Amino acid sequence: MAGADDKEIVIIELGSTYTKIGISGKIDTFIIQRTIVGHPLYQSMFDTYEDQLKFGNEAYNLRGVFKQIKPLEFGKINKWDQLEAYLKHIITSILKDDPGKVKLIFITQPNFEESQRLKDILLMNPKISEISLQVSGVMTSIFYGRKTGVVVDLGDTSISIIPMYQGNVFNNACRHLKFGGRDISKYLKKLFLDRGYTFGHLNLNIFDEIKKEICFIELNYDETINSEEKMRNISTTYNLPDGNEVHFSFERIKAPEVLFNPNLIGLECTNIIIAINDAIQGCDEHIQEILYQNIMLCGGTSLISGLRERIEKDIENLNLGKVTVKVHTRENMNNATWIGAEMVLNNETGITVDWSNVGDVE
Repeated sequence: MAGADDKEIVIIELGSTYTKIGISGKIDTFIIQRTIVGHPLYQSMFDTYEDQLKFGNEAYNLRGVFKQIKPLEFGKINKWDQLEAYLKHIITSILKDDPGKVKLIFITQPNFEESQRLKDILLMNPKISEISLQVSGVMTSIFYGRKTGVVVDLGDTSISIIPMYQGNVFNNACRHLKFGGRDISKYLKKLFLDRGYTFGHLNLNIFDEIKKEICFIELNYDETINSEEKMRNISTTYNLPDGNEVHFSFERIKAPEVLFNPNLIGLECTNIIIAINDAIQGCDEHIQEILYQNIMLCGGTSLISGLRERIEKDIENLNLGKVTVKVHTRENMNNATWIGAEMVLNNETGITVDWSNVGDVE
């Protein structure tokens, strides 16, 4: 979609593991790139430093000869020079056939402390005329058609819990957990290999796919995991890419149980249930009831079957049945923030986008 001045609008959602980028209204431009900068491990034959670098999926595919540098860890920017090079590359790549300048919607996490620095970097790109930073949780709430509630963003390496009221985020009540979908996949691989399988060569991407296809969250985990009959009932097979057929049973529910018991992977931290409850309890008492009834899931890990029901049950049990919990899900919730941004740009929400240009940041 072009703006009032007919400029194209680019949307970027920057994550610790993946970045989504595309031109608003042009679904064919939508791509997902790994948030990685690759540096050569061996003596380079390139003329300049910039020529040596590889970015995104290309860098990942060359990981045997390129060192993988991640500009973000757990949603926080820790290597600004690498981020600047990465953003310059992906923006230039997607706009290589567009001779004009564009506007940019950049989706960030709550409590983002370096917004001014990020704007400065982005507006140095000659392709960008204006920029607007949008909070991921707000974009997700728009996707759900709500202004009040708690967004639970289950990412690849972290989980963000974002309470808001009438579109305003309670920054002090937000909670962030330093584990996510990738940890479930790693644990699934460990459980698989612990059973004596000799397919250690399988990379983690294979276990990501296995997780998506066979894992689910059990409503009554302790009861099921200790029942031989129930374990037999959930046994299944999976065909690996090399043609081998393997068997899974308890791994199907034990791997995603990490969300509720991070001690399974050696993490001494709060689980997702306590974190959601703490976030709500950190808000004004008079809105807590409506927050409990408007929990919104997003992110790739939100697609695991059974998550909605388990969160409802466990939070109600945690509060001894004194609260009623309602968790909301929708199709395409793994792309909720992106779709929410599109809805804003299409004037479906009544929200006005505030744009900054070079003059605003100088």
